[in-house]
Amino acid sequence: MVALRLDNLDKPDPRRVAKPATLELVDIIDQFESSAPDAFTIINGDFNHCDLRKSSVHYYQQVKCATCDTATLDLLYTNVKDAYLSIQLPKLERSQSKPWITKKVKTVINKKKGLFKKGDSSALREVQKELKRVIAQEKAAYRDKIESLFTDNNMRRVWDGIRLMSGYRNNSNACHISEITLDYANDLNHFYNRFDQQDFSHEYSKLQNVLTDPSSNIVVSEEDVRRQFSRLNLSKAAGPDNVPPKVLKHCAIELAHIFTVIYNMSFKTVEVPQLWKQSSIIPVPKRSVVSCYE
Repeated sequence: MVALRLDNLDKPDPRRVAKPATLELVDIIDQFESSAPDAFTIINGDFNHCDLRKSSVHYYQQVKCATCDTATLDLLYTNVKDAYLSIQLPKLERSQSKPWITKKVKTVINKKKGLFKKGDSSALREVQKELKRVIAQEKAAYRDKIESLFTDNNMRRVWDGIRLMSGYRNNSNACHISEITLDYANDLNHFYNRFDQQDFSHEYSKLQNVLTDPSSNIVVSEEDVRRQFSRLNLSKAAGPDNVPPKVLKHCAIELAHIFTVIYNMSFKTVEVPQLWKQSSIIPVPKRSVVSCYE
């Protein structure tokens, strides 16, 4: 591996030194090829304004997609044609920085970096005070934004904001239960499945009589189904059919028609699909080993 650092490219006008930097890079490549002429060579990095395609080195540029917005900054040269296939991945939805690190804060941070490079200690102290003041202002503005969510009853976003501001991290790992036998698991299943062993024939007959009454004709419209699917909570777990609420909500328009037919047929025949009668019960004990069943 050959590492080459071009400090001159950090100057305000890197185009002025791009050509000598390219020549320096070509010399290093020639030395490497002379020592290992049959080796598979890979040259990867941010070349700035250096372009090997305009030099005497006959290498193939493998990155065909944009790596930063619409520009291709990170290049990959090889001495074998079509050695790699470059695929552009979608952008990350969330930034790694805190939400109160706004453009105003970043401007002061860049100002601080410039003074640090110059070595101006007195001005650096003043900028550090300014940075603390700006961060406090932006953090207070973000706190006000979180507090305004209380009026919208959006407690999930409120808790996420408070957890982010306080730096709270839930590092608790999954509960590891040791020395669990088959009889122990069967006892748990028997305890939690006791709800399905009761006789609901009387309640079922009363409900069936109400539904079979011609005066209580229930008709579900396609708009009603679409509206209910659009209101589903994405954080809820999937049922026994393993269909997450996210699918039903995002595909509400496409699924509304077929589910309307199923619902109306269910009301008409006074029957509910067997899968809809099932449930997924996952017991989560407060302690690692349950000592008794109550």
